[in-house]
Amino acid sequence: MGFLIIWRNLIGYFQLHLCIDFYSTHGWELMIGSLYKDFGFAQNDQIISGLVSIFSVILDTIIKYWIFHYLNRVSPSLVMIYHSMNN
Repeated sequence: MGFLIIWRNLIGYFQLHLCIDFYSTHGWELMIGSLYKDFGFAQNDQIISGLVSIFSVILDTIIKYWIFHYLNRVSPSLVMIYHSMNN
């Protein structure tokens, strides 16, 4: 049972870094460019780079909100510790 939890967290960690890795804009461009092409749109680098910058920030914000919402439900003291570390 413990191994399953560790494995699930590890997979989630790798998925998060595949999707929210701001250092790899080329990966985002490939993913969004292939979706863009699958929907039949013509290749436009300006639109794809705009979508890359907007989509990655929105997805990062949603995931961070979800994590802190989950932490607040599980243990409100963790959120207080986090805020005190930032101050």
